[in-house]
Amino acid sequence: MILLEPFHTDALDLKNRVVMAPMTRTRADNPELAATDLIAEYYEQRATAGLIITEGTHVSRMARGAIRVPGIYTKQQIDGWRKSTDAVHAKGGGRSLRRSGTKADSVSGRCSTDIYPWLLPLSIPIPKYFHRRECLSTHPLRTP
Repeated sequence: MILLEPFHTDALDLKNRVVMAPMTRTRADNPELAATDLIAEYYEQRATAGLIITEGTHVSRMARGAIRVPGIYTKQQIDGWRKSTDAVHAKGGGRSLRRSGTKADSVSGRCSTDIYPWLLPLSIPIPKYFHRRECLSTHPLRTP
């Protein structure tokens, strides 16, 4: 069965062709919004997939747009995701973190690339009354 055969490209080396799509689990039930042991267990249980694409993960405090979704912009959050990643790798699995941020149109009138370094250009223009065009940025994401 081709689905269970390895898949190799220059960028990917997967043990099979099963790719787990991202699903937001909203299990970061702590003040730090760090990935928890339950999140680590969730991904560890699915480590036999060739590739796991994680739930959307906030890249800054200002990028949050949903409750109980883990971030990856503080040491505690990075450590939380490390537990999860280590658990998946220990089972021979691979994964990719899906970075997430609130859409540019939700921060209308409050924009600065110093405060909102995660804003990226939109491929589909939003009507002018939803946001100020100068809010959009092509600056790379900052990492801690």
